[in-house]
Amino acid sequence: MSNNFETTWNKKEFKAYTLLYCSQVDLEESNAERGLIVQKVGKENYNHIYQEIEQDNDYTRVQKILAASKRLDYNTEKLLKDMREVFFSDIEFDEVEKGVLLLLKKLLN
Repeated sequence: MSNNFETTWNKKEFKAYTLLYCSQVDLEESNAERGLIVQKVGKENYNHIYQEIEQDNDYTRVQKILAASKRLDYNTEKLLKDMREVFFSDIEFDEVEKGVLLLLKKLLN
């Protein structure tokens, strides 16, 4: 792991990484969350990005999301909508997930 948070992701890979981060913040990645992410980004992107996110710590994950969001000029409202879908896909929207959604909303705007 390096301190360089720059990536070469395209927009689908960025979306996959961000949504995977959301699915893992409560330490309970559900089948519903996985299925929704695969539906949104494709199996290949999911598998590729899953390997990367598993190697990153929480700080690195957030820094990569922020750096890629700026580089790609990603639509924040669309991303927040997709994040909410992931959070609600397993029916539970717990306090950790609420906190992460608020944090990323502030950081990405």
